[in-house]
Amino acid sequence: MKKIMFFSIGASTLALMSFVTVDFYSSEKDFLQEKVYEDCVVKTTSNWGEKHCPMQPGGSGNTYRVTVKNVCDESIDVKLAVQEKDKRWKTFFRYGLAANDSMFGYACNAEKGKYKWWARKAGNNSLQFPSDNDINVMYSK
Repeated sequence: MKKIMFFSIGASTLALMSFVTVDFYSSEKDFLQEKVYEDCVVKTTSNWGEKHCPMQPGGSGNTYRVTVKNVCDESIDVKLAVQEKDKRWKTFFRYGLAANDSMFGYACNAEKGKYKWWARKAGNNSLQFPSDNDINVMYSK
């Protein structure tokens, strides 16, 4: 009788492990699938000194603007971040960026012209973009 009970416990454990493994794989697959949408975004231009900041009436050589484009054939949501001289990131959102459409972001007082973006399928609210605080903590080095 101990063998049968052991077998039942073993089978339950094995079934549970299979379920967890499949569930994890599914989540990992969804995550990897979303990473593909970041490949839809490409930088098209970047410029120093454009007038975007009201506190700099004549423009500033330290103003940095980057333009990105959706090169995929479906709409995506994009979060774009551009780093200021103080290492903090200024962020911009575009929900439903259509195929071949562009958006831009800028830093009023940039130093190195650093930028990052995150993308997901348009309307996929199950995947959250990193918060501004998270971006500043992770990337402000």
